[in-house]
Amino acid sequence: MSMLRDFFLGFVKIHILHHAAGEAVYGVAIIAELRRHGYELSPGTLYPILHALERDGYLQHHQQTVAGKVRKYYTITEAGQAALVEAKQKIRELVDEVISDSPNAGHAGETRISTIPSRDYVAPQALLQMLHAVDPPLVLDVRSAAEYDEGHVAGATYMPHDRVSAQLSTLPQRRRIVTYCNMLHRGRSRGERTAQLLRENHYDATVLDGGFPAWQAAGLPVEMVDTTDT
Repeated sequence: MSMLRDFFLGFVKIHILHHAAGEAVYGVAIIAELRRHGYELSPGTLYPILHALERDGYLQHHQQTVAGKVRKYYTITEAGQAALVEAKQKIRELVDEVISDSPNAGHAGETRISTIPSRDYVAPQALLQMLHAVDPPLVLDVRSAAEYDEGHVAGATYMPHDRVSAQLSTLPQRRRIVTYCNMLHRGRSRGERTAQLLRENHYDATVLDGGFPAWQAAGLPVEMVDTTDT
């Protein structure tokens, strides 16, 4: 039960950040919202969580008098917003993996993969040829910054998967885009989900088949970022 409680409190933190990103929240309202979902949380448990989130820089509060009583309202900070975006992405990936690894999920995983047309993938050698064409595609590395620094497709632009939605307007509408990650889970990888998001927003997007490992294994041009202090 202790482990279950730890999981629950972790999700409560994310739930608080989620609502604080939309509007100012306060303790009693959060308790009522959780109760609406069937969860009971005492003030003695909630308020230390709020204080910890504020102490760690994820929330900030202002006081407001309501019906003669001073009430603390919490709003999300820039650091909290970044943490929320990352947490949502990690949760999505973990849940996808748990579901796909369940006894009955094998066929479902295969179905999801089969729904992605082969034309939406480009082989490493084909991408290399495209990059030497008159109108080369924009190559997006949607992995983590550390992964990008350690090695990426030569000329690739870094844009992590969880930031693409917010930066869509910076991408060229009339230029083909090729996304890639490490493709550890074909059919639900970051690169594939990014390409799907781009296509849903009317971009011509495709995925590097096999991701960066396939590109690297083919001995194709790789660049690294020098992160040593100068």
